[in-house]
Amino acid sequence: MFRGLMTPAKPKTRERGSQRGSTAHARFSRDVILVNARCAKFGKPGKIEHLGLGYLSSTLCAAGRRAEIVDAHFHDLPSEAVVERLEALPSRVAGFSLFVNNVEETKRIVRALRAAGDRRHITLGGHHATFNSREILEAWPEVDSIVLGEGEEPLVSLARCLASGEDWTRLPGLCVRGRDRISSNPCPPLVSDLDALPFPDRRPYLEHMRQEGTATILSSRGCYGACSFCSIRAFHRLSPGPAWRARRASGVADEIEELVRRHGVRHIEFADDNLIGYGPAGRERAWELGREILRRKLAITFFFICRANDLDPNLLRFLQEAGLRGVDIGVESWVPSHLRLYRKGLHVEQNRRGVALLKELKLANRFYLIPSNPYATPAELLTNLDELERVGLGHFPASAAFNRLTVFKGSPIERQLRKAGLLTTPRGRASFEGPLPYRFVHPAMAEVHRQGERLYLAQARLVERLRARLAGPNRNTCERQFVDAASQAVYRAAFDLFKAVVQRAAHAGRAPTVLGLAPRLARLRRQLARIHARERRGDFARFATMTFRIGRSAVRYPPNPVRRLVAEASQAMGMRASPVGVRDVAEV
Repeated sequence: MFRGLMTPAKPKTRERGSQRGSTAHARFSRDVILVNARCAKFGKPGKIEHLGLGYLSSTLCAAGRRAEIVDAHFHDLPSEAVVERLEALPSRVAGFSLFVNNVEETKRIVRALRAAGDRRHITLGGHHATFNSREILEAWPEVDSIVLGEGEEPLVSLARCLASGEDWTRLPGLCVRGRDRISSNPCPPLVSDLDALPFPDRRPYLEHMRQEGTATILSSRGCYGACSFCSIRAFHRLSPGPAWRARRASGVADEIEELVRRHGVRHIEFADDNLIGYGPAGRERAWELGREILRRKLAITFFFICRANDLDPNLLRFLQEAGLRGVDIGVESWVPSHLRLYRKGLHVEQNRRGVALLKELKLANRFYLIPSNPYATPAELLTNLDELERVGLGHFPASAAFNRLTVFKGSPIERQLRKAGLLTTPRGRASFEGPLPYRFVHPAMAEVHRQGERLYLAQARLVERLRARLAGPNRNTCERQFVDAASQAVYRAAFDLFKAVVQRAAHAGRAPTVLGLAPRLARLRRQLARIHARERRGDFARFATMTFRIGRSAVRYPPNPVRRLVAEASQAMGMRASPVGVRDVAEV
């Protein structure tokens, strides 16, 4: 049965209210506009549905409220476009989903709205807003409230109170600014029956979903793990209820079936923090989900995330029959002391076995890594880089090698580092306008990471420019494959440079302040410039055979099978294919 969006009737009477944000004497096209501001340029999440806002919107509509989503990150909308969109959609509430990497953009939108005279109620929600609620309300007078914890019940109640003119300041799950102080109201219980929620509102994503044949599903909430760097468990502990809750396999299959039948979806990305979940019951639910997919002949492929200790070879083989094509796991580190600091509850060998199993089953995979932290030494960082290289750079996000522990407000590691006196005061910004800064115990590590950040940003910019020129929608498959190979070569070159920095720090006991990064990066840019020059001449469009040196990698265009076809076609037409080799560029 379809549990989609209800279309509520328009209100027939004027409502009343007196506080700012109540705006009960005006007519509105919507009760609530839900906004996801654009994230920072580098290190941002990909083009993915915001299921949190999707569930809020569908729950509001099911409760008789009119809601709409403006996902500026998904549609790459600048703040000015978002403000224009909001001004064209009068509403009682504008609710913003706040992340550590979209704080600046959210602030820009909120302040522009208020400067334009917009008086609607502005609220923020999500993990970052929840754990920084008091600081945000103190620093941003433009914001009226913060939704704490899971947002469905508080937001529905807030919309109802603003529509009727009732007092909203005492609602459970809100942090509010009073006359004399800021106060947090206790959170309501967690949603105990996730199957009772309507399917998420996917209206902003339907066109892209139908074009790509891919959708995102959340089959559970929370995580049974207790990792010290993660705020998920602390977030759900704000409310009574179990830390990990799962939907029934049949309900998840219902949602998949609707996506397949109505929208042509062929691939599912599960957004669960841990799809398999806790204990025998969690594994049995995963088995049942596979059985439901096969019984209904849904013919999909899917990916999910879990912990290394949840990887059961028999379960994975069965799920492969149902369409499983990849599994991501957080290995975090191959240094035992790091795993203890992160409270992973895992050993290095468990991570190695998990990596080996996924490779043995030929499942696509991506491994998440936190190779460094305030207590790490250059030698320990080098251990992680060596293991990353052994597993293969292609199995990790491009930022993995340069990554370091990010400290979030509300996480256990925040309390530990604060007690140890390692947290420092942010410079030129509020504490919530970025990750919490800290100092390193080892004297060389600060310089190591300064150089690592420089290398990461350099390679990210080079790859971005390459993709903009050669991987657009009008480019052929060979060009896009070339860009993937060239991007990996750029990442490899930056990795090699960073590893050299870490090796010198490990051997010398301190990071070299001058490693000659500038000329080496300049050489890498010249290598990429040769690619751009060939593109401007049209050599890619006419399938000229070319070889480019990027760092210590040789990247060829077109791919070998196509190169053979081009050569055969050229011979058949009495022409000679002219390979172009870039052999005069020194390796980085």
